[in-house]
Amino acid sequence: MTTSTYFRTILNTTITSIYPYPPATIVKHHFWYFNDADFFIIIRGIAYGLHRRLFEPSPYFRNILVQNEPGHDIPRGITVHLPIPFDELPPPIFFIFLQYLYYPKYFIGTEEDWKNIRRLCLNWEFSHMAGITILKMLEMRRKQLPPVMKRLLDHNIGHTIWKEQTRRNKLHEILIEED
Repeated sequence: MTTSTYFRTILNTTITSIYPYPPATIVKHHFWYFNDADFFIIIRGIAYGLHRRLFEPSPYFRNILVQNEPGHDIPRGITVHLPIPFDELPPPIFFIFLQYLYYPKYFIGTEEDWKNIRRLCLNWEFSHMAGITILKMLEMRRKQLPPVMKRLLDHNIGHTIWKEQTRRNKLHEILIEED
């Protein structure tokens, strides 16, 4: 499967629940449930207590957070008793996404991990993160090239543009962290 066809395969990230919704009992994830959580997702009966500030850059989640749930006075995802259900999403892929979302500086993933993160970013409209995943995959592929090819790429105008874009992204990330 080529990279271009891989990204056309869509992870099923629609809001669906095969379990009773809202859940009668709350089973919190042992690691991805923070005490100060203000954003809640449930996958296959396990609740994830996360931070809304990390999901607000996504128009997809912003739209969910402004629409009140029918029969309730609040939107989904604001409380653990009314989480956003993604029961079709494989938990290991979600864990990888959360690892990168919460700890981008320390995340080391395989090319498969980056592809899965990219698919979730595209589905959930995290456009900036989706762009970064492409750069990370290009960086990984470049490291696999023989030294002669790396030197040729250094003189290629396309690679020069890519290096400049990488530098700008790093500067942007530093500015965000300082705020």
